[in-house]
Amino acid sequence: MENNEQLKNIESHLNLAWVYFKQNMLDDASAELYEVLKIDEKNIRALKLLSELLIKQGNVDRAENVLQQIIGMEKDNSDNYKLLGNLQFKKGKWKEAINNFVMCIKLGKADVEIYFNIAKIFKSIGNIPKALTSLKQALKLDHQNKELLIYLGNLYLEIDDYENAEITYENLLKLEPENIEYHKSMGSILMHLQKWQDAIVAYKEANELNEDDLGILNNIAICYSKFGKYKMAIKIFKYILKTDDEDYEVMVNLAGIYIKIGSFQQALDYYQRAVKLRKNDPRILLALGVLYDNMGKSENAIRTFRKVLKIEETNISAMYYLANLYLYEDRMEEAIEYYNKIIAISSDFIEARINLGLSYLKIKEYEKALGIFNKVLDEYSNNQVALDNKNFIMKIISSEK
Repeated sequence: MENNEQLKNIESHLNLAWVYFKQNMLDDASAELYEVLKIDEKNIRALKLLSELLIKQGNVDRAENVLQQIIGMEKDNSDNYKLLGNLQFKKGKWKEAINNFVMCIKLGKADVEIYFNIAKIFKSIGNIPKALTSLKQALKLDHQNKELLIYLGNLYLEIDDYENAEITYENLLKLEPENIEYHKSMGSILMHLQKWQDAIVAYKEANELNEDDLGILNNIAICYSKFGKYKMAIKIFKYILKTDDEDYEVMVNLAGIYIKIGSFQQALDYYQRAVKLRKNDPRILLALGVLYDNMGKSENAIRTFRKVLKIEETNISAMYYLANLYLYEDRMEEAIEYYNKIIAISSDFIEARINLGLSYLKIKEYEKALGIFNKVLDEYSNNQVALDNKNFIMKIISSEK
C-alpha cells in the first residue's frame, strides 16, 4: 500500500512539474521534481525533465552532472548522449562533446545535427579536413539542407578550394535560383577561378534580381577588363560613377584600364580624383606615383612616394620606387639611404641589395659594392646580375693595380 502511495505521489509531482515547466514556471517545476527525487533519487523521468529545466535556467554545469547521472543509468540510450554532447558543445568542451556524439553514432543515432556539431567543433579547432568529412556525412542524410551547404561552401572558401566551392553553390542555386547572395558568391568564386565570362553570367543573374546594386556592376566591369573587353568595362565603370561620383575604387579601376590601353593622361585624371577623396590612402598614392614614373614625371613621382612614406614609414614598395628614382637620377646618397632602409626591414629583398651594390659602383666605392655582390652570390650563386657586376669590379680593381 505504501509503495502505491509513493507511486501516486511521484506521478502527481511529475504531472505538476510538467505543467509548470510548460508554463515556464521553472521554480515551481523544480520544487515538484525535487519532491520526486526525495522519494526516488534515480527516477529517470524526473532527472530528464530536471536536466531540461536546468538548461533552460542556464545552469549548465548542474545540467551536465544530471545528464551524466542519467547516462550511468541508461548506457544504451543515444538520446542522452546527444543531449550531453549538445550541452558540452555549447560550453566549448570540444573533446567531451565529440566523445558523446561518437557514442550516439555507435548506438545508431546518426542525425544531421550531430554531424553538423562535430563539423563545427573541428572547424573551431582548425581541423578543416575532419570538419569537411563530418559535413559530407550530414549531407548524405539531408543533401538539400541549405544551412549545411552554406557552411560547406564557406569552409571550401576558407581553404581556397574554389572548385568545390563552385560545385556547392551550384547545388544551392538549384534549391534557390532566386537567391541573389548565392549568385554573388558564385560570381566571386568564378572570379577566383579566373572564369571571367562565367562570372559575368553569374553577376548578371544577380543584377537581374537587384539592378540597383552597384557592387554587382563593379564586378561585371572588372570581369570584362580581365579578358580584354576594355570598352565594355569602361562603359560600366563610368555608369557607376554617374550614380556615385565618390566611388574612389571605381576611379582606381578605371585608371588601371587606361594604363593598360596606354591612355596615361586619362589614368592620371582618375587617380587624381581618387586621391582627392582618399588623401591618405597609401595604395592609391603608390599607384599614382608609379604612373608619374611611367610618364617620366620623376619629381611628381618622388613627391608622391614621399607622401606614402609619411603615412606608412615602412612601406617597402614606396621606398624601392623612390630609391630607384634616386639611383637613375644619380642622387646616390639618397638612393643608398633608402636601399639600406629596405634591407633593414627585409634582408631577403635581393633586388634592393643588388641596386645598393650598383649605387656604390656608380660612386666608385668598389670594395663596398664587391662585398654586397659577394654576399648575394653566397646565397644565390646563380644570380647573373650580381655575378656580372662582380666580374666587372674585379676587372676595374685589376686594371688599377
